[in-house]
Amino acid sequence: MLQALILELGCLPSVAKGKFSIPQLPATLRQAKLLLKSHAFINVRDYLAVREQGQAALQGVMHPNRKSLVKARSVYTTIARSSSPATMDSYILLLAI
Repeated sequence: MLQALILELGCLPSVAKGKFSIPQLPATLRQAKLLLKSHAFINVRDYLAVREQGQAALQGVMHPNRKSLVKARSVYTTIARSSSPATMDSYILLLAI
């Protein structure tokens, strides 16, 4: 299952874009977890919102690093605590674009 998530998120650095190749997937559960922890910085809510739109959409909501993901989460939490549900929906819509 983690291997499928790795492929879906495009976390394999050795796979050339646009070329057909068989990717070298992690062989163990530990390797798969390490790869995801080091390359997949995405909010679960964002992932669920855009996963049906394809890999390009997922790449659009992924963060470049962990710090960026944590910062975006703190902004989201601040808005959630101080805003009405309508503002929350607008914020989620902006994240999905």
